[in-house]
Amino acid sequence: MTRLFEKHEIIPVGNYVILRRADIKEKSAGGLFLPTRAQEKSLQAEVLAVGPGMYLSGGGFAETSVAPGDTVIIDKIGGIEIELEGEKLLIVREPEIFAVIKEK
Repeated sequence: MTRLFEKHEIIPVGNYVILRRADIKEKSAGGLFLPTRAQEKSLQAEVLAVGPGMYLSGGGFAETSVAPGDTVIIDKIGGIEIELEGEKLLIVREPEIFAVIKEK
């Protein structure tokens, strides 16, 4: 599935997933503003677009198990950071996603 921007369409291939990290904390719990380098990257991200999946060595095909709109848990590091039309995005392989957060 693709993600449309004003001037571009981003289409992941294989089992790649396009994510937008959740907002980063700019203030500490005590209300102090944190310098940029002290701010930690969020572990949560929104899925914007997903590739179709990948072929397995045994000849089968595994579809991507996340969908656009899902909120997922990812590592602080990893993936490829890009900027498209002023928006910071992250491209990861599906195995780099640890969990999907679902509301009850």
